[in-house]
Order: sequence, then structure tokens, then C-alpha cells
Amino acid sequence: MLNKNLLLDINWIKEDKNQRLIYLPPFYKLYENISNLLSQKIENEGYQRVYLDEDFLFENEEYSYYFNNKKYVELRYRNSNFELSKHKTLDMLSLFENFLHEQLALSCLSGKIVSNKDSKFANYIKVNGEYFKVSELSYEEGKVEGKFNLDVVNYMLDIHKDEIGFVTPNKVSFAQVCFLMENNPFAKDIKIVKSYIDELANLGIRAILDDSNLTMKEKIEKKSKEGIPLLIEVYHKNIEKNRYTLIIRYNNEKRKISIEDFKTFKNILFDLDHKMYQTQFKKYLASEEKNIPCCM
Repeated sequence: MLNKNLLLDINWIKEDKNQRLIYLPPFYKLYENISNLLSQKIENEGYQRVYLDEDFLFENEEYSYYFNNKKYVELRYRNSNFELSKHKTLDMLSLFENFLHEQLALSCLSGKIVSNKDSKFANYIKVNGEYFKVSELSYEEGKVEGKFNLDVVNYMLDIHKDEIGFVTPNKVSFAQVCFLMENNPFAKDIKIVKSYIDELANLGIRAILDDSNLTMKEKIEKKSKEGIPLLIEVYHKNIEKNRYTLIIRYNNEKRKISIEDFKTFKNILFDLDHKMYQTQFKKYLASEEKNIPCCM
């Protein structure tokens, strides 16, 4: 489903001699960001993380834990108040749904699995006309178990792409801003840009520097394929005049900015994720709904 050639092109994967895929650090960083953000959201709901084998069974009458086995995140909840546990099922379902919306800019279909007579619920993502289950929850005798599949990263990349490459949501992108420097930059210019990166880090924004030997056009093309939300062209004259060109990956819009505009980046990034979600949601609503796997 995912475009393997594009992943190979931007050096996020490679193939071994048996043509098996090997995922490289940039892809794993994206995967790790998604896992960590989901963990934070789960912990904010009062779950405690434990490091356990998936077959571990809790003996306590009441518990609220989760663990991550790198393929999926699993939540387990039990309470002697069975009605409370029933409500917890829908809370978990909503937790996963909100994560998809807020962090990955994805719309989803959530509800009880129609074809299943047991109390099973799920979140589904629609990709190229097909539904894919990204989570499943089950409820029985006051115990609730929920699993969220971290392979959602593949669906996210497939949905958020255009004719250039990937468009990654800013919250999970391995970098939110990339400074693209001209060939053979002055050492003092590199030092100045690195100070900009530190300044953005103080604002809670992940920034990187590309001072490779590629031309500016090649750098823009490469980083656009990777889906980094904001790109900044840096020539020596830009530093002298404090006037830079900002490229917004979502729509390839170009803006003239100064270093004083860095403080607006948080709002720009937030707005981009909102626009990405709205665009994806409109496409979702416009598509013809057939064979819906669960009720709303």
C-alpha cells in the first residue's frame, strides 16, 4: 500500500539481499514519536506504564495499566464496578480517536464491530477506499482491554502525501523546521544558524540544519519529500539582512520572514495540522461509504 520507492528514495528504508525491508533511523524516529505521544496521552488519563510480557495477567481486583511492545500499545483496565468498566470501554475508544485526530490529523470511524456478537469495539482508518482497523477493544466481566496498532504510521504516511512526497503532521515529524544552507557556507553563518536552532528549541520546536553539498533546489526537493513542515532558505545575504524565505510544506507557500517571526512558528504549525485534518476529513466525507465495518 505504502509507496516503497518513495521510502527508498528519501532513505527511510533499504532492502537486504533477500529484498526484505530494513527501516532506517528517520522512519524509526517518526515511529518513536507516535509511540511516545500516545504513551503521554494514556498516562494523562491515569494509566501507569509497566514493562510486561503480553501474556501477563494481573491478579488485582482493580487495575489501570498499559504497556508497549513496539508493535502496539495495550491498555488494561478492571474495576469491581462493572458499569464503570463499561463506560471505560468508550473512554478508551474516544482516547484513541482523539489521538488520531489531534496528533496524526486523521479522521476515523469508531464504534462497535457490527459483525461481532461480543462486546468488541474498534477505530478504523479509510485508505484508498478500504477500511483498516487500527485499534480493537473488548469488554467482559468488568475487564476492558484495548490495543492500538503502531503500524498506523504507514496509514498516516499513505494518507498524508501528495505528488511531491510525504506531508507529515508537525507533532510527529522527526523535525518541524529545517534550515537549508547554501553550498560552502561560512563557518560563522553555520554558528549563527545553530543559535537559531537553539532558540527554537527553547520555544519547544524541533529544528535541524542541512548544510550538505546539495544545491538549494535539491535540498528543498529532498526535505519536501520527507514532509518536514517548515523549510527556511539560508544564504549569507539573508543573515546580513535578517530576511529569509520560509516554505510551508503543506501547500508549498513561500513567505518572507525575519528571526523575530520565529515566535509565530508554534501557531503556524498548529494551524497546519488543523488544515491537514480538515482536508483529510472532507475527502473522507466525500467518499462513498460502503461496507462500513462498525456502527457510529
